[in-house]
Order: sequence, then structure tokens, then C-alpha cells
Amino acid sequence: MAITMAIALATMIIATKRLNCIYRTELSMKGQDILLLYKLVCLEQAERRMVAAHEFSEIYRRNAYSIRNISDKIGVGKSEVSNALRRCHTAQLLTISLSTQLPKVNTRALEEFSVYGLKYVFPVTLGGVCRGMETGITAPIFEGVLHTGGGHPPVWSDPQGSTMGVQILPIYHTVPSASKKDPDLYKYMSLIDSLRMGKAREIKLASEMLSKLLRGDL
Repeated sequence: MAITMAIALATMIIATKRLNCIYRTELSMKGQDILLLYKLVCLEQAERRMVAAHEFSEIYRRNAYSIRNISDKIGVGKSEVSNALRRCHTAQLLTISLSTQLPKVNTRALEEFSVYGLKYVFPVTLGGVCRGMETGITAPIFEGVLHTGGGHPPVWSDPQGSTMGVQILPIYHTVPSASKKDPDLYKYMSLIDSLRMGKAREIKLASEMLSKLLRGDL
């Protein structure tokens, strides 16, 4: 018991240091930075799958990591993508790979910040009942894992959505459209919302699933 508490305390201390670093960033972290980081994670994981399947090419890498492509995929302007990369680098949430000269996400730091800091830096804002995409604990990634009660589920507003629920403002306004383009990104963004608004049991489950997803085990 004492060892478990010591590990939990050490983790909290590390996360606090990470938050302090982020708060000291010249330009405070923004919602689009989190979206960008998880999109980069998706690109890295897609690349590993391609390598394993002997389908990888340098042309794919150059195109996938281009500012133009990332801007298009996440719905953030090219200049803002560049600014977000700089903020994330300053906050030690990504580095530049020496071998490829491309951004590489510090997944351990991102996981710590997501679990312990996002709900404070980017608190959830609720809206009214609307049609949209399910997020949080009722998103597809939790299907068969977590049983929820009745009532309106949390959703991102989307006129073409199939679910009526309580509107949750995403961490950045282009998250719904970016998630439609990338099912893996949808999983991450749904988990992020669970961490931002969930209760203790839901947060614990979301943090475990996030850890597995980042390792490629889910």
C-alpha cells in the first residue's frame, strides 16, 4: 500500500513539474496544440503499421508530415500549425528527431499532461441538447467496456450527427471534422473528453485505455 502511494505521489510530482513547464511557455498552450499532438501520434502509429506491412515509403513520410497536409487534416491554418509546433516543443511535449528532422511526440509527457492537467487547463464547457457525434464515455471506443445509464450522452455538435445529446465543446472547434477524417484520432479525442469531464471511475478507465492506445496495445 505504501509503495503504491509513493508511486502515485511521484507521478503527481512529475505531472506538476510538466504543468509548470507548460505554464511558463512563452505562449500558453492552446486547444489546437493538443489536437496537433494527437494527430502526430496517429501519424507515427500509422507509419509503424506501414513499416510492419512493408508498405512504408519516404514519399509517404514527407507528404504526411508536411505542414500543408497536417493543416488540411486537422483544420488549422498552416501558420498556426507552425506556431503550435513551437509551443509544444517549448513545453517539452515534442522533440525533433535527429534522424528524420521531423517532430516526434514525447508520448510519456503527453500522457501525463492529458491525465493530470487537461481538465484544469482546458475545462469542459457544456451546452444545450443538440444533434452530434458521441464523445466521452459513450463514444465508440468505450463500446462493450463501460455501461452507462440513461439520459442524453455527451456529443460534439454536428448537424449530420446521428445522436441527440448534451453538447460538449471540444478542446478545439475542428475536432469533430478532424475526427471524421481519422478514426484513430477520434479515439484519442473521445478519451481526452473522458479525462476532462469524467467521474473518478471513468477517468481511471480512460487513463488506462489512453496508455494502451499510445503503446499500440488497443
